[in-house]
Amino acid sequence: MNWFMDKIREHYQELLIYTDSNAAKIFGEILNLPYTEIKVCFDDLDYLTDKY
Repeated sequence: MNWFMDKIREHYQELLIYTDSNAAKIFGEILNLPYTEIKVCFDDLDYLTDKY
């Protein structure tokens, strides 16, 4: 996946992702994906837990 992200960065200088805190930790700290910014905004998303 890092190779793919590097290829995208050849064409786009900024790569942003909007996610929750669990995925932010995986993408940023564990996988070290080269996002310019990881915005955590889905932690308070109201959804039906019995559906997922």
